[in-house]
This record gives sequence, C-alpha cells and structure tokens, in this order.
Amino acid sequence: MSTNGSIYLSHPVGNNYLDEALENYLVHGLSPGSFLTAVLANDLERAALRADHWNKQHLADIVIAVVQNCPYNAFGSFVIVKDWCADKNGCRTEWVEIMREQNIIRKLENSY
Repeated sequence: MSTNGSIYLSHPVGNNYLDEALENYLVHGLSPGSFLTAVLANDLERAALRADHWNKQHLADIVIAVVQNCPYNAFGSFVIVKDWCADKNGCRTEWVEIMREQNIIRKLENSY
C-alpha cells in the first residue's frame, strides 16, 4: 500500500488532485482532465501544452508514476484510455478485483 493510503496507487504522483484523478480513472473509469488524459495517451506534447505550473515542473515524475501505477492496457493511446473508461472486455473490473485481492493477501500476511 502506498503512503497515501490507496491500495491502487503504489507510487503516488505527489499532487493530491492528480493522485485522486488517476485513482478515479483506474478504479471507476472516470475520464480525467485534459492534461492527465494526454499523459495517459502518451501525447506528451499535448500534456505540456495543457499543464499548469506544477504539472510542467513535474511532468517527468508524473509520467513515471503513470507507468508504475497503471497496467499496460490502461495507458498508451487515446483509444486505450477510452476503452479503459468504458471497461471494454472487463479489463478495468478485472484489474480492480486483482488489486483488491492482493490487498487482502497483504493484510493477512501482515496480521501474523
């Protein structure tokens, strides 16, 4: 579990708003804002153009956090982002269940 208490984000971005948006995207399929969508779609030029002051300074760290937190089928193109939000083929639901199961296992292992 991450230091921010999330069972879904093992590597927080460092910005509570981005962490929340990324978790909502991963777990609930909520479409993030234009900046984070561009990062998830690997359109870093668009991300840089849409970034606020903080995001511009931390763009590389944000990209690293996305790569470390997201399963391979949750980022890489705008089509992939759209499919993840729509839970195409149950990919998001399956990932959420796996993460919940892993969290339960970790808790049980740590209780002994």
